[in-house]
Amino acid sequence: MLTPISSGGPVDATRALYRRHAASPEWRTADITLARAQGATVEAADGRHFIDLASGGFGAGHPAVRRAVAAQVRKGPLSSRLLVNRPLTELVTRLAELAPGSLSVSYVCNSGEEALDSALKLAKGHAPQRTTVVVGQGGDYGSLSHGQHLAGGTGTLLAGLPLQARPLPLGETARWIEAIGPDTAAVLVEPLSLGQGALEAPAGFWQALRARCTATGALLIVSELRTGLGRCGSLFAVEQTGVEPDVLVLGPGLDGGCVPIGVYVTRKAINDRVYGRRNPSLHGSTTGGNPACCVAALAALEAIESEGLVQRHRRLGVHLRLVLAGHAGRTGTGLVRVQQCGTLATVDFCSAQRAQQVWQAAWARGVRLRPPQGERLLLQAPLTLTQAELDLALARWAQALDDVPPADLGAVSGRPGATQEVPA
Repeated sequence: MLTPISSGGPVDATRALYRRHAASPEWRTADITLARAQGATVEAADGRHFIDLASGGFGAGHPAVRRAVAAQVRKGPLSSRLLVNRPLTELVTRLAELAPGSLSVSYVCNSGEEALDSALKLAKGHAPQRTTVVVGQGGDYGSLSHGQHLAGGTGTLLAGLPLQARPLPLGETARWIEAIGPDTAAVLVEPLSLGQGALEAPAGFWQALRARCTATGALLIVSELRTGLGRCGSLFAVEQTGVEPDVLVLGPGLDGGCVPIGVYVTRKAINDRVYGRRNPSLHGSTTGGNPACCVAALAALEAIESEGLVQRHRRLGVHLRLVLAGHAGRTGTGLVRVQQCGTLATVDFCSAQRAQQVWQAAWARGVRLRPPQGERLLLQAPLTLTQAELDLALARWAQALDDVPPADLGAVSGRPGATQEVPA
């Protein structure tokens, strides 16, 4: 039963009810109540406007996606997986056309996190006796059980799961080759190291990784939850590595900013080995692959192609790089290193405290960013980001850098002479 709340207005009442009844109420930006959103622009209920450099999704309010979903909802939004529906058939066919190499069989579900967990389930079914996953450190693998466990965020809480993690930094080729062996069910990695260290792996890393997985029978699972569908300047960032994974995981961006969806795409032989000619309930989702989410995904894929969003992010990425390089060269910003691929960018500061200060200042200026990971801030815009939205975000970012006191790089953690670097 709801208890009436005395407050200063409907916005305060909404926040109070949320904090009282939501399962995870204490989020650092829970004082912001969403009113509406369009593209990369978010309006709060109190009238404030933010440019979204945090979600990494598709973008809000795309008219073609909304029309397609509205039409499907009028026909019927949900369907049991025991029945074939045309939008699901069209989507898995389209994904087979777009996915790299011989990846041609898709499992469609309700979120990217669910898709990643399902990919790990596929790996366990592919080699039931194997118990280890070699995983890239600093990755974002979602909030479900295995994703949290493999990211190292739950301590011993999930230590009893059937797959155990062996985390390694992206790019340390010899360590990865040594770690992948007969007990390795899967190798789970993002195409870019967004959480720590160098953004891109050194030459030869991906080819060595692919060869080792093939030799040992471990499945190479590439998570493109943060990098996929164009934001890195190619439809899939893994295409820039020159290798083909065994499983490709997609999520945010595919939903068209409208209906949640996730998917993994794999080879037919792998799927058939685990699920072929078996009861579909072994690997099902009651509402996963419903007509509404599939229509949203098809409309999103059509917009990515027809509006040239891959090319747009390649072009915007050049602009982003030039602006961030200018900030890296300014004295007192505390900015140590900037790395960029398309419109995905990581910004490393001289200390975790400095990153926290800039994050808070950016929010105050109206730029939505994810909380820093140590000394690093991640800039992760939605796919429908426009030039005007990026320009406004970067102007506010510059103001945020000016809002915090100048940093003395030589006095931070024994890091004299720390340099600003923007790799080519």
